[in-house]
Amino acid sequence: MLSKKRTGSRDPAGFLANEIKLHYRFNDFAGWNYMNFNSDLAAIHGYLCSDGYVITNPVYQKHRYYMIGLRNTEPILLIDFQTKFKRVFGISPIITNDGRCRISNKKIFLELTKEYSFYSDHWNPPKISGKKLSFWLKAYFDCDGWVAVTKAKDRKIGLDSINRKGITWIRRVLKTEFGITSTVSKRSNRSIYTLRICGKDDILKYKNKIGFLHPKKQGKLNEALGSYEVLVWTIPEEKSSLARFVLDKAKLRRSHHQVRICSIYKNNLLGLLRLLRKLFGIGGSVFGPWTNSYGSSYFCLTFREDDLEKLRLFDLSIKS
Repeated sequence: MLSKKRTGSRDPAGFLANEIKLHYRFNDFAGWNYMNFNSDLAAIHGYLCSDGYVITNPVYQKHRYYMIGLRNTEPILLIDFQTKFKRVFGISPIITNDGRCRISNKKIFLELTKEYSFYSDHWNPPKISGKKLSFWLKAYFDCDGWVAVTKAKDRKIGLDSINRKGITWIRRVLKTEFGITSTVSKRSNRSIYTLRICGKDDILKYKNKIGFLHPKKQGKLNEALGSYEVLVWTIPEEKSSLARFVLDKAKLRRSHHQVRICSIYKNNLLGLLRLLRKLFGIGGSVFGPWTNSYGSSYFCLTFREDDLEKLRLFDLSIKS
């Protein structure tokens, strides 16, 4: 989820933090050369760049605070952040009842902000690769990533970010380090960039090489991959079963008086059309391949609205 780390009302520690950039400069994509950047620190960094915060108040205020934390509704992620933080820094942040894991520590704050920013619009990633990078990406996707499944039509893993440089960097390392192809596009009405991973091969690579710790997202990822197993249809050849099969899949476009059934496999639709002609005398056409807004290709069988009504009446006659 996108977090507005500059606004006081969304400040995760309850403090104003918009002065930090005046006092701690950062270099885009600088390397963390003075610390042991192991897999735990890589994950901590990924958490902080997504749903985390590393903030202080203006220097002219008398009482200073140095707050580091993660805000997320999934307890497993908060526990993981807490565990890794303790292993790296030797001190354990507390988990609160309002979905945060946080700690106030000046020394750690100064170490984290020597070369890095963690704001939503200009966080900068560490110079790491291979397995360590997979821990960074996993933490980031656990917080800000999502999985969408439209069964037998579309599946994708995605990210939304206002950090154009950051999300472009993620697309690049997904390809160079893990062989995962993705696309980045800007929303037409907002300064938000969306990264998408589509296609079974690339989604499977993501699962095997990066994955999710977030249980709901991991479940959704398994659902997406599992849905590929039933893409080749078993089309019933008995009239009543065929009518029910078509009624379950058909989508009516009333403005065109047209029925559509879509599949990423053309042969599914050609086989269905053949049986509709044979058993019901229903004709139609198969079009495609077309490309949807997410870059996935599919085919479409179309026939008349009157023919769909014929199938409905037949189905009702069987049930009565």
